[in-house]
Amino acid sequence: MAANINSFASLRKPAWHGLGTIIDKPVSSTEFQEIAGLNWEVSDSPLYTAGMYELNDKKAIIRNDTNEYLGVVGIDYVSIQNEILFQTMKELGEYDTELVIETAGALGKGETVWCLAKMPSLRLKMGEDIVDPYILLMNGHIGNYPMKLFPTTVRIECQNTLRMALKNSNHLSMGFSIKHSCNAMERLNTAKNSLKEIAIEWEETKAKMQQLADTKISDTTIEELIAGTFGEKKISKRGATLNENRNSRIYEILESPTCNVSGTSGTLWSAFNAITEYLEHDAGLKSENKLEAKFENNMIAGPALNYKENAWNTALELV
Repeated sequence: MAANINSFASLRKPAWHGLGTIIDKPVSSTEFQEIAGLNWEVSDSPLYTAGMYELNDKKAIIRNDTNEYLGVVGIDYVSIQNEILFQTMKELGEYDTELVIETAGALGKGETVWCLAKMPSLRLKMGEDIVDPYILLMNGHIGNYPMKLFPTTVRIECQNTLRMALKNSNHLSMGFSIKHSCNAMERLNTAKNSLKEIAIEWEETKAKMQQLADTKISDTTIEELIAGTFGEKKISKRGATLNENRNSRIYEILESPTCNVSGTSGTLWSAFNAITEYLEHDAGLKSENKLEAKFENNMIAGPALNYKENAWNTALELV
């Protein structure tokens, strides 16, 4: 069974799941960690068989403030504490003095934690359409995820999320992935020092976004974008009906105010955002817990994120 959102804090505005604490003004990374309910650590605990023989190749991870068992990892697994995420954000602020933490929280009993910060100095404005770059730091405490540091963007009108910094014209950057090993802190320092590289990638991405905003669309273009996003294959009659409903909803979004912003209306950029808005808000999720599924589907790994990458690559091909 999927886990619930355990704790959450957001700067100024509530999130889509309606939970957590809303902060009315920016605070320090230390304060944000406390408000988000992430001021706890994890520790190792030995594992024993029913006959009380200690297992030499496994250990348990325990949350110290609640003494809850979170999971089992290998004996060489090195934990990365929550404090590291917020300390890293503080240090990243040395590169971008306008960096502000926007959200942070934990999933389940604390198996997965994250921290998201806005980087206003890298903002992109196309007409009245604004794209704000963010940096997401996340960590899995039980080997479910390595620590990840990667760029993502949020379009303020409809809050679509996508990893948009490019390493080249064809592949989306996945940022940095840090394994829970003895050299984890060394790798994290390398990632922090590579923020300038991310900024360079973002400049390349902005140029490609502008290309999309400068390219007018037709019905044929939209059809090609949808086909490239979701793929074309033989489907059942029911599947054809579902696809027709999906496409109809995408067209509705394209005609809505969120995709008719002065300066980008009627362009590939608006069509791209209509698809990502559909994926963010309308696409169904097969999960017992919609909150965690939506977070993972759009921010970490899932069909929605894959479709968004397809949409991005297809849009670039159509320019």
